[in-house]
Amino acid sequence: MHRSFDSQDDRIYRMKPIQYSEILKRSLLMTWKNKSMWFFGLLIFLGTIASNININASSMSEKSGQFQAIKIFIQNHLAVSILAGLILIAFLITFFLLKFIAIAGIIKMANNIAVYRQSKIKPIFCEVKKYLWPLLLLEIMINIALFATIIILFIPVACLFALKANFFAVSSFIIAFLIAVSLAIIAYYLRRYAYFYIILGNMKIRTALETAYHLLRKNIRESLVMGCVAVALGIAALAVFFLLIIIAAVIISPFGLMAYLIFAKAGAIAVLIIGVIIEVVILVSLFSGYASFSQVVWVLFFQEISLEKQEKKITVDEAEAETKIPNPEVV
Repeated sequence: MHRSFDSQDDRIYRMKPIQYSEILKRSLLMTWKNKSMWFFGLLIFLGTIASNININASSMSEKSGQFQAIKIFIQNHLAVSILAGLILIAFLITFFLLKFIAIAGIIKMANNIAVYRQSKIKPIFCEVKKYLWPLLLLEIMINIALFATIIILFIPVACLFALKANFFAVSSFIIAFLIAVSLAIIAYYLRRYAYFYIILGNMKIRTALETAYHLLRKNIRESLVMGCVAVALGIAALAVFFLLIIIAAVIISPFGLMAYLIFAKAGAIAVLIIGVIIEVVILVSLFSGYASFSQVVWVLFFQEISLEKQEKKITVDEAEAETKIPNPEVV
């Protein structure tokens, strides 16, 4: 009897394969049928741009013409430049914070679309805005911990290079780099899973991180595969982006040439501006839809791996309860 229960236990705990293609299909249909998600996707898209815009500014060379032009403009219009800078910073911070609310909104909707399908954007926004500060604090904690760990890893490497121990320095650098990449990958998954536990389970940050770690540890292979799928989706989205730019350029060029021949330079500029506006609207809409779609994919994947564990636990509990029921014939 004990042997048969062990075999049943092994059968219960055998992980069902994740149907990644089915997750992608369901996510695509859910995103397409619920356009309200695209609004939150737009906020995620704008928030992502806001959080990365400083990288583009820092990469500008001091000797470039753009830098010199901006420098001259600031010197000649100091008050206007300061005001414009403050407004820009306010917009960047606003969109950066709205990104967390948007992520929470899509997670809530995708987790229970039957309830939120008929809801308007404003009630959902008001419901999920309470998750802003927990998600922001989680982001800060993970980034600080990751940054501090990377600094600690590379301090010995810098010391070895300073001591001219090149062989040990290079070896240590490779090892530290691999560890840093591994930690960054782990932090990526912990952040994603902790989001779900904070938003769907109303957990505290520490509890969410601990639960996310246990879930990741039990589903490392599935998580890595899902990560590869997400990277492939991102590459496909960028490919579509560049393809649309080329197609738009091919379509707009004949109209621009005709406008140039009829209205000279002013006509070509007008056609170019109209074409760019139309293209920007289309691309922003597509990226908003993609941002929503990518979030829904992770929500459905999270449901698969987390609900699977819950179903297994319930089944085992039921099996154990059955073994504790006394046989009436014995009595």
